Amino acid sequence: MLDLKGPGTVYRIWSTGFVPATDTVKVYFDGESTPRINMLLKDLFSGSNAPFLPPLVGDDDVSSGGFYCYLPLPFNESIKMVTSASATGLFFYNIGYDRYSPDTSVATWTGAENSTTPRNLWNNAGVDPKSNAGNITATNTFALAAGATQTLLDVSGPRSISSIKLKIPGISQTSEPPHTRITDDGRAFTGYSQFRMALNSANTGATLVRRLDYGIANQTARIYVDGAQVGIWANAGVDGGNRWRDESFSIPQVFTAGKNSITIKVEFISSAIDWNEFTYWAYSTVGGTDQLTDTLDVGNSSSESSHSYVINGQSWSGTGSFTYPLPFTETCLATSDILNNLWLKISFDDEPNPSVHAPLGSFFGMGQFGANDLQALPVGIDANDNLYCYFPMPFARCAVVQLISQRSSATADIAVEIKHKPFADPFASVGYFKTYFQSQIPSTNGTDLILLDTEGCGHFLGVVQSMTGPSTRWYLEGDERIYVDDSNTPVIYGTGKEDFYNAGWYFNRGLFSLPTHGNTAHFSDVATSNDYTTAYRLFLADAIPFRKHIRVGIEHGGVNEIPETCTTLAYYYHKPNSMAVLTDLLNVGNTTSENAHSYTIGNQTWSGAGTFQYEGDYDDVDISDSGRAHQGYSQFTMALQPTNAGAILRRRLDYRIADQQATVSVDGVLAGTWYQAGSNPSHGWKEDDFMIPAAHTAGKNTITIKVQFISSAIDWNEFHYALYTVLPAIRPLPQFTGATWQGEVGKSPLQLNYSGVSNAIYSMWGTTNLVQSPWLRLGATIEASAGQYQFTDPTATNRPTQFYQLSAP
Repeated sequence: MLDLKGPGTVYRIWSTGFVPATDTVKVYFDGESTPRINMLLKDLFSGSNAPFLPPLVGDDDVSSGGFYCYLPLPFNESIKMVTSASATGLFFYNIGYDRYSPDTSVATWTGAENSTTPRNLWNNAGVDPKSNAGNITATNTFALAAGATQTLLDVSGPRSISSIKLKIPGISQTSEPPHTRITDDGRAFTGYSQFRMALNSANTGATLVRRLDYGIANQTARIYVDGAQVGIWANAGVDGGNRWRDESFSIPQVFTAGKNSITIKVEFISSAIDWNEFTYWAYSTVGGTDQLTDTLDVGNSSSESSHSYVINGQSWSGTGSFTYPLPFTETCLATSDILNNLWLKISFDDEPNPSVHAPLGSFFGMGQFGANDLQALPVGIDANDNLYCYFPMPFARCAVVQLISQRSSATADIAVEIKHKPFADPFASVGYFKTYFQSQIPSTNGTDLILLDTEGCGHFLGVVQSMTGPSTRWYLEGDERIYVDDSNTPVIYGTGKEDFYNAGWYFNRGLFSLPTHGNTAHFSDVATSNDYTTAYRLFLADAIPFRKHIRVGIEHGGVNEIPETCTTLAYYYHKPNSMAVLTDLLNVGNTTSENAHSYTIGNQTWSGAGTFQYEGDYDDVDISDSGRAHQGYSQFTMALQPTNAGAILRRRLDYRIADQQATVSVDGVLAGTWYQAGSNPSHGWKEDDFMIPAAHTAGKNTITIKVQFISSAIDWNEFHYALYTVLPAIRPLPQFTGATWQGEVGKSPLQLNYSGVSNAIYSMWGTTNLVQSPWLRLGATIEASAGQYQFTDPTATNRPTQFYQLSAP
């Protein structure tokens, strides 16, 4: 399941499809021969075995088909997880973890750690988990006219917004109508059933309606009336959440005219398992109106006898207790109008584009399909029907929070409460809270739905996704693929959309809401055959860091082939500047590049070229590259920036060769062990990163790296190495000289030209008044050639006076 070397922490374990009675999990820490965890998989998630206690763990009843564990498992040297569950069939698992720099010291998990505090926080979702100390509270109650804007907060910094609450009449936890559970007995078969149904002899045709368990996919049968074949009855698709469906089959008049009863035979053709039937209703069409003329309750002996019911090849009999999917109601439509057409806008430090600009429904985690019972840790609706957001939002100079109406009517009696407090931490290591809201209508075949794609550095915190697709729910097939820092290999590659939301089997236990994830809405529209789903997932302890770029995508259908209308909101913290910069690239197998990097190799086992694909969104794109392999060593020099906080060495490898392991030395000093477990025989290319600690790189502009083979299925292969300099959070301002200006304020664009340090990041700031106006970031300067920078301000023609400031972020 997992095999890692070096320090790190496992933050999330999700699974489904294992055999509860027999399948086990063992977890080995730091190379030990005895597992510290050795138990049935079901017991890991049941909540009854300390230290795996709720709500940090939950089973498939709690999490609608999925099993999850958020109890952290830190390790100092290594971790290995193995299971007795079959690698084939219906067993799925996802494991989320962080790996740390090799010089990081971690206290390895013992099982005696106290999880009381996080469990209490999770049990009190809806209450601000942060301290209230130092908060100032701003409140107001107002009416918002159609098309109007109301400022909720306008405050100077440095401060941090602690919480935002809104209470709007008509928006409550119980806005969505409840699902009604219906219990019915029935039968299933892979042969046939036959029965007699009464009709009105004056009919001009009939309709047979069947209640079925739609949790069994793709049921298809051949229908006969009085011995004559009428047609094929096919119920494509599946729904593991709301499993009841009533499906209709039309019987033409030629088979029913003048008859007061007919004998119907249902002959199985195919399905995922069998054909099931719980109740049949016969409707006679008389005078253009359908009249109910008979009902057969399958499984009820009296009803079966009176309808001459017989069955052949029976595969199951018993009862089902399920729900029907909810239709949209007037209440849902009314709350959707409010939550989708009142928008929240939050701007920090005079930024040109707001950090938050999103409808309330998505911002507070409910999505696009009206109000629902959502109580996650950072967002949701509390017991007093207050919409809440507890994400901390620090800012340096100012913050403006506004509510904007896009409704066609006024909204009365809106109550707002915003808490904020002083912020004293250094802003060099703090990002702005941001959201990214978008609608993709419709999806594009062959391409992932993009949830977030941004340059800079920060942490990805989660997503709220509202989806509309076919009633088969096949749009829930498909995997998430998350890429960071320009790697061609996703750092996270999932197993299914509902799996991403910690559930399973198309949310087969129905709606639920937990502190970090949930499925809060599911509707069906019979008229359009559309299905509607909202789900959310928060990455809190397991937030995904990125230093220069992140791209979060998810498939729609198993291979991006199912049409889907998708509305998403991503939460993240962000700084515009990158914390890693590519400073060197070695193309192994290229003589010029090898000579430039003083590349040498010992005990070479192979050289040549390969043409493969990367797994992920571009797994159909062939890439050719040359490389080498060895069972000895390779050594090479790489350039980096001397002001650094370490470096990242990235390797392109042929991942068809399993379990490649080597030591990495920098300038003759051991830096750590580089190990990539597993293999991929289908998509050979993989990119893997090794973190070089700052102790090996500080103050250096070049380093000599030696990769010494330890073990693998065959050898260690390498096709290219990229070195990224990790920039310190707080770094000195790069020096610049020779500044010259071109242009004239008020008459023409201004261009600044100057000399600086190559590969540095300079930002230009501007203001029109040193006393009364704030400094605004105008953008980054451009390195036109090595060490030569320029910045053009085309807006200078609009101002009589302009002041500039050059800085490093």
